[in-house]
Amino acid sequence: MTAFPAKNPREAMRRQAGIPSGFDFGEIAELTRNLLNALLAQKKHVVVTALAKYEKDDNGIIIRVKPDLPGALGDACAAMFDSVLFLKSRKLLKDPRDPKSAYIQRYFITQTDNIHLAKDRNNSGKPFLAAEEIFDKDTGQGSFPDLLKKILEGHASSQATPSAVIASEVK
Repeated sequence: MTAFPAKNPREAMRRQAGIPSGFDFGEIAELTRNLLNALLAQKKHVVVTALAKYEKDDNGIIIRVKPDLPGALGDACAAMFDSVLFLKSRKLLKDPRDPKSAYIQRYFITQTDNIHLAKDRNNSGKPFLAAEEIFDKDTGQGSFPDLLKKILEGHASSQATPSAVIASEVK
């Protein structure tokens, strides 16, 4: 994996099995960064998904949510994208007087709320997406084609050029 020699026989066995050690993570991050650059250089619209990584304070309260990537790559790779979205869900009532009318609403966070690493930059100086974009699989609202349509319409009116979107699911 890396040019650095194993520190001990156990580390050598782990490396032989394909399990990275401490020195390998820098190379893995650089490889990931290079692969993302190559992917984003394509003349295509790109959607990249990642799991969520939660950072908590000493009291166990979530203070930050970002893409779960090695080291500082979670912050660094988000800078490579025009849009960074987080898919979330919440329980709502269709009728506030009827607790049995509860349903789960899914939505994308498209702008930072000081906890989620999210953005809708798109090179125009103003976001093309609402701070929360409701996702409804039955109507297509908030689907990737719907969001792309909004972004492209925003670009058409501002003459900016889109590059890519990264989405991460938060449960």
